[in-house]
Parts: sequence; C-alpha cells; structure tokens
Amino acid sequence: MRNSIIILSIIFVCKVQAQSFLNANYLNENAKPINEFRLGKTNLFNQIYMESGVKFSNQTDTVGNLTSNQIGLQHQFSNKLQLFHAYNYISQNVWWGHVAQHSYYANFEYKKSALLKYNGVVSFLNSNTKIFQELPAPPVFPPMQTPTKPAEYISSNNVFLLASCSYKWKHFFIKPSFAYSHLNNLKNKQTQFQTGAELLFDINNNEALVFGLGIYHFSNNNLLSTLIKPSVSFVINDELSVTADYFYANARNFSDQDGYIIYNSVDKTYDRINFILKYEFANNIFIYTIYQNEHKQDYKTNYNYTFNSLFLGIKYNL
Repeated sequence: MRNSIIILSIIFVCKVQAQSFLNANYLNENAKPINEFRLGKTNLFNQIYMESGVKFSNQTDTVGNLTSNQIGLQHQFSNKLQLFHAYNYISQNVWWGHVAQHSYYANFEYKKSALLKYNGVVSFLNSNTKIFQELPAPPVFPPMQTPTKPAEYISSNNVFLLASCSYKWKHFFIKPSFAYSHLNNLKNKQTQFQTGAELLFDINNNEALVFGLGIYHFSNNNLLSTLIKPSVSFVINDELSVTADYFYANARNFSDQDGYIIYNSVDKTYDRINFILKYEFANNIFIYTIYQNEHKQDYKTNYNYTFNSLFLGIKYNL
C-alpha cells in the first residue's frame, strides 16, 4: 500500500498481494504468504483471484488515500512449470496532483526437484501523473489544491526484472535473489539493483510454523541501503493460517515478495508491518484479508505520514 509525492502494489500479495497487495509511483500491494496454496493437479487454468483494497492516509489534506484493484491467474503447464500473472490498477490524489498506474506482473516458476525451484519475474508498469499548475511552497499541512488547469502530464513506462531460486535443506529454505529495475521518479528515471537472500526455518518440517529473515543490499541511483525483513507464518488448522512480517527499508523504489510489491514511489518508505489472514471457507475457495501499516516521508516537504491499509481478496482453485 510507507509520503506525499507517491507512490505506490505487491499482492499483494506475490501474493501480494496475497496480497499486499497492493502499488508504483505507487504502491502495488499484495502479499504472497510463505506457505503457498497446494493445488494438487495440473491444468492450463488452475487458479484465479481478485483483490481490492485502500491505503488510508493519516494526512488526507496532503496525501490522499490510495486505492488498488487487482486480478490474477495461475497456469500449471506441467508438473514442473507454472505461471502466475496479475494486472493491477492504483489511483491516488495528493496536494500537488494525481497519480494513476497500470501494472502487469508475471512470475514463471520451474521446479527442478522437490528441493529446488527457480523463479523468473518480469513486471511492466505504466505511471500517469498530472501535476497541477505551479504552486507556492506548501505550508506544514498544505490544503488540497484545485487549480483550473494542469501544468503538466507525465507518462512513464517502467520495467522490473528478477531471478531467484529456492533450495530446501532439512528444516531450512534458502532463497537468494537478484533484481534489476528502471523506475520513474516523476520526471527522471532511476536505476535500481537489489540482491540478497531470505532464510526460512521450518520448525516441524511441515510448513506449519516457519520463521524467516531476509537481508538485501539495495542501490537506487547509487544511493545504498540495507533492507531487512523478519517474518513468521503459522498454520492454525486446515482452513486457517496467518502470516506476519516487518520490513525495514528507509528507501525508495525497492521491491518485496519477488517483485510482486514494488515501492516505486517518490516518497520514502521507512518501514512496513504486514499481517495476512487466510481462510478456506469452501472447497478450493480461499478468502484473505491483509492489514498493513507503513511509515513514509513526503518527497517535496519532508513531512512524515502513515498509511493504514486494508485489502480483501478471494482465490479459487479451479
């Protein structure tokens, strides 16, 4: 769903939303949980999901709420090869203008064996920004401006690429990844590199209780950051599971969950807390809800603000 000239839109959920859900100049948020759904069959179309959510701003006079809507499909081409892809649309008003973004996410997964799998991800994002006519320097809490004509329209096409693998050894999963992106910063595109790994520990070796820690080296136009993400996933029973994670970033234009969530906002994201609750209320039909709390900094004024986000989604295994 993390500041004023924003954003970002995950979900989600890759997942992620599922989630998180949820963004690009603005988020995309969706979040994919640690334990993925088990499908148990091979079909050209074997899963569909829809998700919708809102990032609620605590400074609506300066940073408006962000809405996100997404639809996704999964295709099982063989026992080893599958594709998950999704379309996401986000929209947001801020005191200086309006932002809208269309994005397409595709994640190819190849299972080499029961212990080893590879993922290749590509995302295309089209951001459209309307900047109002030249405004005076904003006060501490600038009112929403409504000029009669816009000064400028900006349309930008962006790309994100990622390669990763996941290897299981006894109770451990290790997942190294490397990502390259060329994302917009309103008028100027910037280049990003994100490399690191996530280590997961499966307590009982059955994915019922999993602890994780991800550490990534991140470069945004040669501005370096260290991203840290501890997580926990717990399966309560056959129908209900919960996932929680914390992401420390202090950066712009970084990604999460195999690029399912791209924080390509001009606003800086300090950190994010994420909770996902999933429930199988009928055979092969899952509903989930995601709550996120983000602390962000406005790019233009350097004032801090908060997003409290709520996403709702449904997945159906065909």
